[in-house]
Amino acid sequence: PGLSNLVATLFRFEQCRELDVIRNLLQEILQLWNQPELDSIRRSFAIWLSQVMIPHQLPSVQIPEVQSLQEMNAMLAERVQQWYAEREQVGRQKGMQQGMQQGEARILIRQLTRRFGALSAEYLAKIQQADADTLLDWSERLLDAQSLAAVFGDAEQPPTA
Repeated sequence: PGLSNLVATLFRFEQCRELDVIRNLLQEILQLWNQPELDSIRRSFAIWLSQVMIPHQLPSVQIPEVQSLQEMNAMLAERVQQWYAEREQVGRQKGMQQGMQQGEARILIRQLTRRFGALSAEYLAKIQQADADTLLDWSERLLDAQSLAAVFGDAEQPPTA
């Protein structure tokens, strides 16, 4: 049963994409490999985890080189919360950016509709797919444009005096 548990745990490592799950699996390995004669295997496994498995499974996570599974376990215990906080912050920033971009698109659609009437599906799709800089450019062009085509750069605008 000990070997089959070990093999099952190693397979779960291969599928793992979450730091807290990796830490739980590491604790299982520590319990399964607690015999002194397995020191070299534990050391090799710790190096493999820090240099191969974790960088492959979680490329954005920086792992310092460790010499033992106990060091790896202690390091993960300290860093899991920090990594999750960083990931949460990045997610929050991306969400805010997406929300702002969606708001900019909504405002542009409302302004264009008020000025030029209902927008075609083609223009609506263009707006929804545009990045923030493009939306800003179109919003500025709207101020002087005489047509939808001019706003979107589909036609040359006459020079302004």
